[in-house]
Amino acid sequence: MQIRVDPAQLPSAYRAQRTARGLGWFSLALGLAEIIMPRTMARLCGVHASPSLMRCYGVREIICGVGLLSNRNARPWLWARLGGDVLDMGTLLTQADAHGAASGRPQGALLNVATITALDLRTAIDYEPMGQGRTVDYSTRSGFPSNPDSMRGVARGLRNTPMGATGAAGAMTPQARPESLKTSTPVGRAGAAAPTPMALAPDIE
Repeated sequence: MQIRVDPAQLPSAYRAQRTARGLGWFSLALGLAEIIMPRTMARLCGVHASPSLMRCYGVREIICGVGLLSNRNARPWLWARLGGDVLDMGTLLTQADAHGAASGRPQGALLNVATITALDLRTAIDYEPMGQGRTVDYSTRSGFPSNPDSMRGVARGLRNTPMGATGAAGAMTPQARPESLKTSTPVGRAGAAAPTPMALAPDIE
């Protein structure tokens, strides 16, 4: 049996959707920083990159951020972010200046970009577009807790197990008890039998 489920019901897809939105906001913030202060961002990363190159990277980040936040299917923009991560790592490896390399800034920036790259890849793999289902195959599941051959005859053995009369009657619900076990005499508030209407009526000669 195959069942088509909504992506929101899958924990991995739900986490990927939330992560994609977080990556979208991260892209917007990083892109604005690279556009507004390109020299500062290049110095923090320890690379010798021109301001125009840093602004181009900022525009790329903003485009990816808007795509992640405004589209129902963010998977193409996640792969676009992954391509941008590879480009960033290439820039850090080839454009590192001597002063920045001595301070360890390019290595730290490269470690951060590698972490974001792994997150982008995991999110892109787990992401499911909204409104599109995924087919889950349950044909290999029987619904039994164990092998049906090992369960055969278990109910018959329980039925033949002797039970005391008290235990059997106590295990029954009031609706399932036989008529012989039910109390037919109404009980009053003090625990005595309640008088019947004929006992309350006066004697008529």
